Amino acid sequence: GAGLQLSPNATRVLADLGLRDRLAPYAVAPHAVRVMSAGSGREIVRIPLADAEAAYGAPFWVLHRADLQNVLVTAAQGSMDITLKLGTRVEDFAAHVKGVSVLGRQEKTVIDERGIALIGADGIWSNVATCMKRQRPATFAHRTASARAHPGRQRAGGAWERITLTGSDEQLALESAEEALALDAALSRLERTDERATRVLELHYFAGLTAEQSAATLGVARSTIDRDLRFAKAFLKSEIGGDA
Repeated sequence: GAGLQLSPNATRVLADLGLRDRLAPYAVAPHAVRVMSAGSGREIVRIPLADAEAAYGAPFWVLHRADLQNVLVTAAQGSMDITLKLGTRVEDFAAHVKGVSVLGRQEKTVIDERGIALIGADGIWSNVATCMKRQRPATFAHRTASARAHPGRQRAGGAWERITLTGSDEQLALESAEEALALDAALSRLERTDERATRVLELHYFAGLTAEQSAATLGVARSTIDRDLRFAKAFLKSEIGGDA
């Protein structure tokens, strides 16, 4: 999201980098963080933060992501030790006794850089990690955001209505934390049994892809998607029972 909450651990590092005074005009130090119930509007928990700096030696700040990035970019551009080269994709690298050589590409131009170290902070689809032979793909942790819930799914009294894997809208819902843990464990066992079937199930129920979209994403036939989905649903039913 655009709004960032920076804990004292983070603001302490920024202060050590000499950026506190530059960031302060953009930051808000809240008196508290309140967690509210979406259904009733009541306060679930309140975390007081008015004395955060006195307690932790650094403030708790809330600020816009763009403001933080602009301050960091300005500081980097003003440092003689930092050179920014945008639009460059790392394609390969090699470590040697003097450091590391990095081969990149900027449109049609080949870039050859050398330094003492390479930090692969290029996300979950890291090209640096791939070059280091850590090619296991990022996996879904079986957690979905609350925005995935649909309105009108609660009965009076706040209990969640069960929606089965065979329901008309093909969405997953859980009635308790115990069911969530059971589903998480079952999905982990399914992944060890058939990794592709697990991906199909995740794309279908959690990402909301159609069978055709899942087939295109995984590069397999539509019939393979249908077969894997049937297997995954049967596996979950055998593992956790009920209407799964």
